[in-house]
Amino acid sequence: MIDFLKSEIIHLDPDKLEANEYLDFERKVNMKTGEIGVYINSYYRGLEFRIYETTVSNPIRRITLEGSLHKYWNDGKHNYNDFTDVELKWVVWDILLKFNISPLMMCLKQLEIGVNISPPVPTKEILMYCLLHKTKLLKSVFTKDEGNYKQVQHCNYFIKIYDKQKHYNSKGYHILNQIFRFEIKYKREKLSNVLNKKGRITLQEVLDFSLHNFKSKLIQEWNNILFYDSKTLEKSKYKDRYSNPNFWLNLKPENFKYHRRILNKLINSNSENIKKQIELLISNKIDKLCYNTTQIQPLYIVLNKVV
Repeated sequence: MIDFLKSEIIHLDPDKLEANEYLDFERKVNMKTGEIGVYINSYYRGLEFRIYETTVSNPIRRITLEGSLHKYWNDGKHNYNDFTDVELKWVVWDILLKFNISPLMMCLKQLEIGVNISPPVPTKEILMYCLLHKTKLLKSVFTKDEGNYKQVQHCNYFIKIYDKQKHYNSKGYHILNQIFRFEIKYKREKLSNVLNKKGRITLQEVLDFSLHNFKSKLIQEWNNILFYDSKTLEKSKYKDRYSNPNFWLNLKPENFKYHRRILNKLINSNSENIKKQIELLISNKIDKLCYNTTQIQPLYIVLNKVV
């Protein structure tokens, strides 16, 4: 479930990290001006380690770490498969062994929580009919690393939905099954609200909170999606209006609530109810990923992988 994170590392000597056997730090230099970059960086299994040089405002060298823990499990290559609680523990343990960085030392600035499911209908259709999240339009976005996806930005968190199969097939993978990805990208302020804790949030505190407790958050945000079910509304008088995002965006708050109630009532009256099916798939996948594995220690997994 945990995927990408941005963090600042505390209680670690930058000189020791710079000398780490697994890392090869480089510094960027502007070839035109000769200006030297303000940090050195190195990559390992998809994670980026940065050491920032001292400045007047920051007289101590500081360290940041960002990247996908899910991709780390897959040698930095992809995150289209499942990433269980056991595998997360292995990643956390491996980072501790190799870099002397524990979850208590990772102060989070950003964290992505999400799941991959096999959807009941083609992912392309789901993306087409996810119109809004709450009252905000889900916009199409493209990035070099993540490809095309739909996203909405709120004050201190994002909702992202996309087609993992299409994304990785475009990168040369051969994935036969449909994969729909639903994820929440938390900024620190929103994460503080979720954990009901002020100030600094470490990765350890997220782990202590229990990933399974994010289940209700993911389902709640999925249900906040305004979803147009084409099969349900095919013969409805609301078909043309409800399929048009501009109709929803131009409604006053009370009218928006009224029409959303009608839409949800129509969708819930359909025995197929695609939106409900996706909710159950998300719920079941989270249960599977967070299955009780306390008896399995990360060190045991590391030893098994070595063997």
